[in-house]
Amino acid sequence: MKDPAVLLYVNDWLNSTASMDSDCRGWYLNLILHNYDKGSLPNDIEKLAVLCNVKFSEFQRFQQVFEQVLKQKFDENEDGTISNPRTQQILRAREVFKDKRSDAGKKSYLSRYFQKKFPQQFKKKAIKEFVMDHLDTSVDLKNEQILEQMFEHVFELYRNENENEDVNKDLNSLKVIIPSENEFLEFVKSWMTQNNKDFESKKTQIITKYQTWVDAGWKDGFGNEIKNWKLKFQNVEPHLRKDFNNGQSNSFKTKSNGTGLRQSVER
Repeated sequence: MKDPAVLLYVNDWLNSTASMDSDCRGWYLNLILHNYDKGSLPNDIEKLAVLCNVKFSEFQRFQQVFEQVLKQKFDENEDGTISNPRTQQILRAREVFKDKRSDAGKKSYLSRYFQKKFPQQFKKKAIKEFVMDHLDTSVDLKNEQILEQMFEHVFELYRNENENEDVNKDLNSLKVIIPSENEFLEFVKSWMTQNNKDFESKKTQIITKYQTWVDAGWKDGFGNEIKNWKLKFQNVEPHLRKDFNNGQSNSFKTKSNGTGLRQSVER
């Protein structure tokens, strides 16, 4: 997006236009403003005259002034256009400033997001500073999966660069990312709904599975650390029993009462 205003340094302007006539100064200002707006100017006297609103009766004067005075204020670019060196310097500085400001805004958002998503890791100042210094702010900030993958990648890089035993001891305790029960259930319900699965019929088993993983230090039944719990649950879900089968509670079963009829008795 273009800047709505330009940086015109008073001393630079006064010094560079001190010997100019008033009409020359006015045309020069127009060229400078168009240079700011367009990034460069056409290297064509007639097109430049149009940009400066030169009247037909003034064209010969404009052409003379440009050749004798204004032409020295512009350099020719590789693409054949011309631009004012000082203007280009200011434009480049503005781009750098805007990029830094945009980058700072993105990092501020990522810091808040990771603080909320990975509170255990962000308790350690060294880890937080390392992560924030190695983030790629060009990624899609609306894609949470990409953000989580980026964090895990940078976090693992930190672990690899800090091989000190004491540091790794601290990191090992921080590595496991355990979601809250609400976060876990919200994801599970959303995922099951999207895949036409009945969340309510397995809710008890789902909560039990979550508590089992938590009690085991966020490890599965084989003692393996659960790194991607969302994918882990998706693989486990088909093996979970339903709380109700055909409308009949699992806490009941049927047996014959000797009369040809079957009755339900509590297990």
